[in-house]
Amino acid sequence: MTPQDTEQFHEFLRQLQREEVRPTALNEIKNLFTYKPSGEASKIIRDVGISKIVQCLNVPDKSHVDLTCEVLKICFDKFEPGEVIKNYTGHIMYLLRHEKSCVREMATDEVFKAVALDQNLLPIPLFIDVYVAVAQLVTDTDVGVANKAILITSNLPSEAYPKVLEEMKIALEYNASSKCNAYEVIVNISSKSYELCKLCNSHGYIDHMISELQSDDVSFHLNVLELLTRLAANPHGIGLLKWQGALTKITKLIVELEHNRLRKLLYPGYMKFVEPIAHRYPKEMLDKYPAWVDFIFDGFGGCNPRLSGALDTLGLIGTTIEGKRYLASLIADGIYGDPVSDAAHFIRMRNRHLDLGTTICAVNFFASLISVDKDPNARRSGPVDRRVTNRQKNGL
Repeated sequence: MTPQDTEQFHEFLRQLQREEVRPTALNEIKNLFTYKPSGEASKIIRDVGISKIVQCLNVPDKSHVDLTCEVLKICFDKFEPGEVIKNYTGHIMYLLRHEKSCVREMATDEVFKAVALDQNLLPIPLFIDVYVAVAQLVTDTDVGVANKAILITSNLPSEAYPKVLEEMKIALEYNASSKCNAYEVIVNISSKSYELCKLCNSHGYIDHMISELQSDDVSFHLNVLELLTRLAANPHGIGLLKWQGALTKITKLIVELEHNRLRKLLYPGYMKFVEPIAHRYPKEMLDKYPAWVDFIFDGFGGCNPRLSGALDTLGLIGTTIEGKRYLASLIADGIYGDPVSDAAHFIRMRNRHLDLGTTICAVNFFASLISVDKDPNARRSGPVDRRVTNRQKNGL
């Protein structure tokens, strides 16, 4: 770094005030810093400041704004991750709330670089306002900005979330897309620990998600259901859904699905919700919610897509020893018939009634029943439970 470089930078900044030479001055700044070593460039930038460059983001000429973003990005890239936030916190807060999406994207990129390197690089007490501002961008109309905000907000230190979750409630006042973004963040946070799951619930987000299942917007309805399925995939998520009565509410919706005019569109989403829970806790959950069993077996009397869903779900249940025992007990009761025999019948009747996809589902169902390899709790040596092997023998 030489005094001449610093003086040049000062001169280019002075020229930014004149509209007719602003593009030239911005390009000169680009040329000055693009190939200069990071240590030298960051020292000049830190000594002189970036305020006059930031002011160029408010001019009406879009090409000037775009060029200013390029210049700022080059300047920011000369700093180590997190250093821009620490040195120019006020500017970053302004950039995060700027009306131009390219400006917001540049600012979120800087926050992301810091969080991705080290969650604790920007201490919560000093930078909580930055995190809150980013969290509010999950509703951004620019998909790139919103997605980056989701990534950042989903990966903050735990102590940031009480404040962030409180301030992020603004997302629930926006459209379906924005709410889905917020719910995705909630599921990501809740999946980290039971304490954070309870925190999200205490702010009302889980109840809000359940209430969205009354929506007639099929795409939104299915997106929320998919996120709830993800939440239920971890032990503390399913524990909280049981504790707060969410599973009972969803069961009621499953029972009412047959009378819903959108049932054909919603059926796959509810089956996907039931499937992983029934796989993980077959006896506990299916005994507690017998309507789920009815829902699964109703697929045997439906069209091919419903039949495929039922076979996939029963097959997933049948991958574990516990699941095989449960299916054997259902068959012994005789209430639901014998899905093993039904599956064999479906395969034989393939050419007359079934498409190839449904036939494959039936074959996979058989494969799940006769195999114990996919059960992590199954014995790798010694005899398999006789109740299971007898049922397999009878089924085959």
